[in-house]
Amino acid sequence: MVADAWLALGDNERKRFAPCFASFDPTDCAATSHLSRMYKKYPKMWRAVGEIMCRHDDLTTMLMDKEVPRVNHPAMDRVFQFCIDVGLPALVHHNADRVGDLEGGWGYKGEVSEMLKKYPDLKLVWVHAGVSRRCAEPNHYDMIDHMLSEHPNLGVDISWVVWEDVICDEKGEVKQQWVDCVQKHHTRFYIGSDNVAQFFPIKDTTNNLLAANITKYWKLFERLTPEAAENVAYKNAYRMYFENWDVPTGEGGKGERRYMRQDPMYDTECLDPAAGIFVPGDKELDTHGKY
Repeated sequence: MVADAWLALGDNERKRFAPCFASFDPTDCAATSHLSRMYKKYPKMWRAVGEIMCRHDDLTTMLMDKEVPRVNHPAMDRVFQFCIDVGLPALVHHNADRVGDLEGGWGYKGEVSEMLKKYPDLKLVWVHAGVSRRCAEPNHYDMIDHMLSEHPNLGVDISWVVWEDVICDEKGEVKQQWVDCVQKHHTRFYIGSDNVAQFFPIKDTTNNLLAANITKYWKLFERLTPEAAENVAYKNAYRMYFENWDVPTGEGGKGERRYMRQDPMYDTECLDPAAGIFVPGDKELDTHGKY
């Protein structure tokens, strides 16, 4: 579906999007067969593998009678080696701690450290800084500082609930300890929206739902040095996903045939936040399929 949408774009639009792919079971030792097929089909298009869902609060709890997805599962060895072989970063959602664990420490941090040491050539982005709902310690910044200092191949994403629940205080201000941590490791942090097919409200297109999830970071940037602010805001992401990318062309008969521009086969979908369901754009938004 990602390839379908990206291949429908013109050349000027393509270079603004860095497609990533996942959609596999992290406990499946044959998962790399899917990755290999998708990569070989569009090798110049993909820019990362992920978001890979491993330990994830209540989602993991629902799998307790089955194999639990975790970053150091044997199947992930093959995934990480694949990422190294093709030169793509891996974006991994993996809780640093158990849900509701208030005893101190980080029960699952060691699993992440294990893989970072095992694969020093792997570029791994720890999605949401290892935080999910009810999965963080008050001094979470100390753990992140330690992990970044110990593992040069680690990057940290601060999107989703880690921002509101952990990085900011009850007044919505960025905690000084987090400012210090980000400033110290400013070439290793990434921002994001974590929006899921939800960029404009269904009816009122004057309100951009994506914008608020980006501009909220301005209060952090204002407290960093200009160099650090620029790195976290966009330069780190540019270096990882866009720098030195030979973007496949698709218009005017240029480029390889597999990357030719083509009409999308899937309906446009977006999340209706009021109803909590996805709606197809050409059927339920308005007469023209626009939103």
